[in-house]
Amino acid sequence: MKLSSFERRWLNVIFDVILPSQAHPRLSLGAKDVPLDKFMDEFLQIGPFKLVMLLRLSTWFIVLLPFALGYFRPFTKLTPTQQVALLKKLQQNPSYSIREIPNVFKMVLCLGYCG
Repeated sequence: MKLSSFERRWLNVIFDVILPSQAHPRLSLGAKDVPLDKFMDEFLQIGPFKLVMLLRLSTWFIVLLPFALGYFRPFTKLTPTQQVALLKKLQQNPSYSIREIPNVFKMVLCLGYCG
């Protein structure tokens, strides 16, 4: 499965919010500092179909969620503070399925970052 170019840009924004550069002195490299593109190409091709679809649907969910919360712009156009707040809000949702969405991104990002 392939993601469109705009879906890849959205995914990179979400990854950058989860693992920003210079976030900690012992972890100076962030998501945008490592070559995740090659990993993502491979992951989308050989990763489990259900996980790839979950990642794609979760990307759409996060990007469009601000509209449902009263913001009049997508996740990618929010300030970094608003983006972090939105992901934290998702992690506090009473629904397990919603709460776990940020963890899907963290899991895939960590696989690519550490690989």
